[in-house]
Amino acid sequence: MLILMIALPLSSYSSLAATIERHAPSIINTPEFNATLIITNLIKGEPFALEERLPAGFRVSSWSLTPDAGDVKTRDKNSSFAWAFTPPKEEVVLSYSAVYSGSIPNEKITGMSALDAVYFDKNGPGRSLTPVKLEIASSADNVKKVEEAKPMVKAELNSSNSSASPQANKKSGYKSPISLVYPNFAVFFYALLAVISLATLILIKVHHHNYKKRYKN
Repeated sequence: MLILMIALPLSSYSSLAATIERHAPSIINTPEFNATLIITNLIKGEPFALEERLPAGFRVSSWSLTPDAGDVKTRDKNSSFAWAFTPPKEEVVLSYSAVYSGSIPNEKITGMSALDAVYFDKNGPGRSLTPVKLEIASSADNVKKVEEAKPMVKAELNSSNSSASPQANKKSGYKSPISLVYPNFAVFFYALLAVISLATLILIKVHHHNYKKRYKN
């Protein structure tokens, strides 16, 4: 009963989280592609963070956010890119371009991958995953290099409104933008897991005790 009392509010709470409609190619056959994320159910005036994970070797080269959200903090980490901002409306459109930053081998790059976004706001976490197929032919003329990024100081988020930001300094370590916007979320989450585990253990012991009592009688 205790588990149900905890789980039901959580399920209804998470249903209020933001949603993402992604427009991106289902087959990536060039070293560059564009994607658009229509983000709805946002809380106007409340912090929102999103991290988009790209197929290995790709990097975000440019992006735009409509309507303008003012000071947008970003982080570039290997094949993922993160944004943290305060939405001015309940719906925003995030568009970006990504390029392949490595050198394509003699044989073309093939296989299945995904565009995977994890995001978080006051109403809780969410995820949007879109499978993509890679069919990039080997051609030196088509390979586009991503410019070497400058390290960030103290692993702080960069501020920008229209272009990709520098890469995080590896010595400073990488922190999810979600943890920076809501640093207490992880503590709350693990504490909640501990409460649920304890409640489950208590219920098992009570059930076992009642079963032994009825068996003796």
